[in-house]
Amino acid sequence: MNTFDPDAQETLFLPAPRARLEELEAQRSVIMTIDAPRTLETLPLAVYILNEQRQIVWLNKKAREEVQVDQAVGLRPGEALGCANSSTMPGGCGTSLLCTFCGAPSAIVRAKGGLEGADECVIKRHDHLGLDALNLLVWTAPLDAAGHRFILMTTSDISAHKRQEVLERLFYHDIGNTITGIQAMLDILQHPEDDPDTDYLSLLKSAADQLAEEIASQRTLKAIEEGSLDTEAIWTDLEELVNQTIALFRYPLYGRGIILEKADGTAWPTIRVDAVLLRRILVNMVKNAVEASGRGDDIRIGFRDETDGLTIWVWNPAVMGEETKRRVFERSYSTKGRGRGLGTYGMKLSAERYLGGTIRFESAIGEGTLFELRLPKPAKPVAE
Repeated sequence: MNTFDPDAQETLFLPAPRARLEELEAQRSVIMTIDAPRTLETLPLAVYILNEQRQIVWLNKKAREEVQVDQAVGLRPGEALGCANSSTMPGGCGTSLLCTFCGAPSAIVRAKGGLEGADECVIKRHDHLGLDALNLLVWTAPLDAAGHRFILMTTSDISAHKRQEVLERLFYHDIGNTITGIQAMLDILQHPEDDPDTDYLSLLKSAADQLAEEIASQRTLKAIEEGSLDTEAIWTDLEELVNQTIALFRYPLYGRGIILEKADGTAWPTIRVDAVLLRRILVNMVKNAVEASGRGDDIRIGFRDETDGLTIWVWNPAVMGEETKRRVFERSYSTKGRGRGLGTYGMKLSAERYLGGTIRFESAIGEGTLFELRLPKPAKPVAE
């Protein structure tokens, strides 16, 4: 049996002696003659070579697996990857207003200026399920060859990393804060005479429900992205569903001076829908409004029955900035910092993939922000 000898001149598997400097120089000369495209072809990293017009001239095997077209040469990266924003302007990829906030065009521009660097990019694309989002880390560098200037670009899918970032934020921050609040209220309940007018049991119920909702919401979103969510449409009292949603925010709104209420004069119907998924969308719509609101603000929830569908809406008086308005449904984008940004994205994904509906919004100075969930008419209310 072989035994390890620490005094041996060589290891069991790898040679211990090192090459001399002159040998290294000779080996380096050999490396410089290697056919670069053939080497790049087999890398487990998507590699693209672009011309100065940002068109794809060459791409390796991994990149060909990533693109959504049979022939990518001549296209720009977003066009080849199926970005929904690449077709909104005649100039194609990189020319829409939304492209201003995408890391890929800015990284390409830097490379055209002779600099290398990396940036993050979100490709919003449509697939057979209706909507898909791809988070990429894009690295670019200038590449000169035979008197021509090109751009070397690599992309890495960091969607899993972004999802992990969101989960860490959820568990370490949002859920952590809720648990801290529950602990504080339990301490107070040991001495109820200190504040006899506050219904801490009700607040505890709301906090515990919110905790369960946060965890279930992330589980649901994961199933939605994987296309594996099971849904069941049942007749649902919409007003009761809205009441449940409002009750869930009793704890988050406690002491903040924000009023969350149903709109006056709303005739709430009974509709056939997946009640669990619909409530999850409503919770995210309200949570979005709560995060944007301040002391003294009103948040209202209402309903409209229209000829071409039925609409549930949530309004708050705050107004979005221009960047937020353009990126609100983008995966991983949030005004709340890193590790957020699945709320509005999840709403849209849920509505489009499983309820056959759409999510839209309006936000303007003097008007506030209105999010609307429009469901198709087949889910129309029925007479009681």
